[in-house]
Amino acid sequence: MFICKIYLKTIVRQINKTHKSTDYKRLLIFIIIVTVQFSISFSRAEDAEVLMYNTKIKFENGKLKKSNNYEIRINNRKGEKYTDIEIPFSKLNKVKQIEAYIEDNSGNIIKKLKTTSIITKSKISDFSFYEDNFVKVFSLKHVVYPYVLCYKYDEEISSFLYIENWIPVVDTDIPTLNAILEVQVPHNYEIYFKSQKVEKEKIDTLEAGLNYKWSANYLNTIDEEECSPNVTTLLPKVTIVPEKFKFELDGSFSSWKNYGDWQYNLIENLNYLPKEEIDKINSLVAGTREPIEKIRILYHYLQDVTRYVNITIETGGMKPYPASYVATNKYGDCKALTNYFKAILEVVGIKSYYTKVYADDVVLNIDKEFPSQQFNHVILNVPLGNDTIWLDCTSKGPFNYLGTFTQNRDAFVVDKGNSHFLRTPALSKNEVVSSRNIHVKLNKNSGDTELSLKNIYRGYSFEYLSNIARLLNETEIKKKIIDNFVINNVSLINYQLTPSHRDSTYISLTYNALSDDLCKKYGNEIIIKLLPFTLPVFEDPKYRENPVQISFPICKIDTIEYSIPENYTVMNKLSNQSINSDFGTYSLKVNKSSLGVEIIKEITVKAGNYPLEVYRKFYEFMDEVSKLEANTCIIIN
Repeated sequence: MFICKIYLKTIVRQINKTHKSTDYKRLLIFIIIVTVQFSISFSRAEDAEVLMYNTKIKFENGKLKKSNNYEIRINNRKGEKYTDIEIPFSKLNKVKQIEAYIEDNSGNIIKKLKTTSIITKSKISDFSFYEDNFVKVFSLKHVVYPYVLCYKYDEEISSFLYIENWIPVVDTDIPTLNAILEVQVPHNYEIYFKSQKVEKEKIDTLEAGLNYKWSANYLNTIDEEECSPNVTTLLPKVTIVPEKFKFELDGSFSSWKNYGDWQYNLIENLNYLPKEEIDKINSLVAGTREPIEKIRILYHYLQDVTRYVNITIETGGMKPYPASYVATNKYGDCKALTNYFKAILEVVGIKSYYTKVYADDVVLNIDKEFPSQQFNHVILNVPLGNDTIWLDCTSKGPFNYLGTFTQNRDAFVVDKGNSHFLRTPALSKNEVVSSRNIHVKLNKNSGDTELSLKNIYRGYSFEYLSNIARLLNETEIKKKIIDNFVINNVSLINYQLTPSHRDSTYISLTYNALSDDLCKKYGNEIIIKLLPFTLPVFEDPKYRENPVQISFPICKIDTIEYSIPENYTVMNKLSNQSINSDFGTYSLKVNKSSLGVEIIKEITVKAGNYPLEVYRKFYEFMDEVSKLEANTCIIIN
């Protein structure tokens, strides 16, 4: 509305200058007012809008001085959630001079934040043991809409790897109308930057140094869509790093080699283990010759005696706790556990490498043209002859199994003078396949259908079921299974979840259920519906806005045997079907069985990134599969 007001005043002023007829001027002004009011009314369909998102950064005496200034218009009660403000800080990032106030619709200040209303609390994640991160929290609301929440604060950052990682979006559900980033550095201070979806930078030469300025907005809000890429790839963003930095030790982003050397030096002397631990390690592998078996035995030891906690202390979370600390306390974060296991392997003469990745269910590729800290997780790389062992030291899962969280992505192997990238193994379709063996028995008297299922899960489903089997109680496990794995609209009778041995990459789930929805009787005929695959539901191409990213293949196989009641005959002709596409395949095969009819169907959706230009063809493939499954049935009489 602030922008519309200025725009309206400017136009009215121009009309007054140009046209002398009072009636004509009044008519034009009336039309413009109605148009602008309609525009304002339309804009208020948003619960809230960020009117201003301004960040100014100055480099002084080795520290970053940062000023942040925000204005958020709250349009209705739903938008009030954006008045709950959290400002993060830590011992390396100090926050001061917090100010906040509310303006009414006319721009008058009607409420100010009291210093006593600001609460400081630790920002500890649900899975954390200790974090040195804190937040200052406050809330400032009004009862008449719309109103504008204005707040600002300063930061002083003493050690840093990023000058700024700027994404001027408060929430992907609301727009940012205007955002400005300014960064001022001395003349002799070299920086590197990358930007996306922002205006080209403007650089001014000042007496004190160089001033960089970026402008951006975020007007077309991004809706959550099935299998979208990581949202940060779709938002306006500016990333700035210094060429040289001091983060406990001197380092440089001039090359990946230099950054790797800094990380290597940071962890170099953290591998000491107590004598008792060394004796324990040697006793565990005594008599074992094969290196891979030594690694397996010691990895199981790691899993059995340690637990994962998120400790982000010292050096801003970049430096792991020493191996001796983990040996004594039996816990650590990904950095500490990886460094500890690296030290364990050194005891038995096996070389391994501290390796950094960006871990997530959705693969986010590393920008190799922009050396910087782009990682959120640490794993271990163990070269072994012509093979490579990959170990996530926080995992309780199988040996040499990275899983969906870290598969198929760039991994930065830290090595003195030779840090480099490797690609972690990509999961194949055989490593993610979910197979169901289903027996369907029709009770012609009651109309119910008895279902017996024996399912084997791999990939993401295996990881999910293994975790809930280990972490949850029986009631919670049952709820998760009903919500995510049991066929819709059935009554579960019983189930059994059976993990295999600790290094297997599959898990079995068997259950029995009743359905009164699978079969419908029409006179003497009974129609038995095909049990469909559970697949992602994609948006119609008319409404899809984002590319599709499938980070690992989708593969499902069903073998369904339908038990036909005595004296009933299959009336319709069932034929084999197949669909072949650039995006995947689908097949349906029909066989006679001793009990009636057996249907074997399989779908594979290939991993890949599919831009909007090919989305219609991708959607047509998935839609054809869904229609074929919906329209296939068995008719008996």
